[in-house]
Amino acid sequence: YAMQDCAKAGKRVLVFDRINPIGGVRPEGTVLDPAFASFVGRFPLATRYNLTMGEYARYINDTQHIACNLTVVSAEGWTRDCFYDETDLMWIAPSPNLPSVDGCLCYIGTCLAEGTNLSEGRGTTRPFEMIGAPFVDGAALAGTMNREGLPGVIFTAACFTPYASKHKGEPCEGVLLHVSDAHAFRPVRTGVTLLYRIREMWPRQFRWKPRDGKPRRFISLLAGCGAFEDEPPAPEALLAAWEADSAAFARRKAAYHLYK
Repeated sequence: YAMQDCAKAGKRVLVFDRINPIGGVRPEGTVLDPAFASFVGRFPLATRYNLTMGEYARYINDTQHIACNLTVVSAEGWTRDCFYDETDLMWIAPSPNLPSVDGCLCYIGTCLAEGTNLSEGRGTTRPFEMIGAPFVDGAALAGTMNREGLPGVIFTAACFTPYASKHKGEPCEGVLLHVSDAHAFRPVRTGVTLLYRIREMWPRQFRWKPRDGKPRRFISLLAGCGAFEDEPPAPEALLAAWEADSAAFARRKAAYHLYK
């Protein structure tokens, strides 16, 4: 929005770059369909787009034809495979509900829970690292998820009572995600798999967030596509299509990289 306004006003935009806290190597997820653009996702980027703020500005300025007079001052010492907790920088939470690097990493996939009646851990100390609901059996879900053999993550049963947001004041069970290898972890695959397994295990209790008269389900805006508008496809088919989308996006965005 700032770039659009500055382009109209003939003002120069100067961006002092910030590194991406969850690295910049491997995009994941689908590329947003413009038909599902919203405040939570406006442009056709991969779910995990792996650009710095400055690279993002360069990419959007060009591909969306904003044409502002943009200058990016690069950060020093960062490489694309580096996570924030591997630097000597002091951590500053980018959001009240993203208090850790692991939370930022999990968020890429577990934010899909916001489009359902599951608690995404808001109102706890581990938002987006803890997923559950009053109807979930945490031990059963943890066992199911660990048998999936997903890379870089271990699941343990969790009991929690959110002090705010969904299921406020209600005892919930679910799983806590422990990122054992941030470089191997695939948050989109993990988040999608978790959502499907909970839906399969508790089909009578699981619900998508109601449309409330809106044309799109909120889950569709979070995903940036229409896969969840009706009965979603099998998870492997969905993830395979998304991986093809993100691989194509990775090739397009490479021209805008400022770091190796």
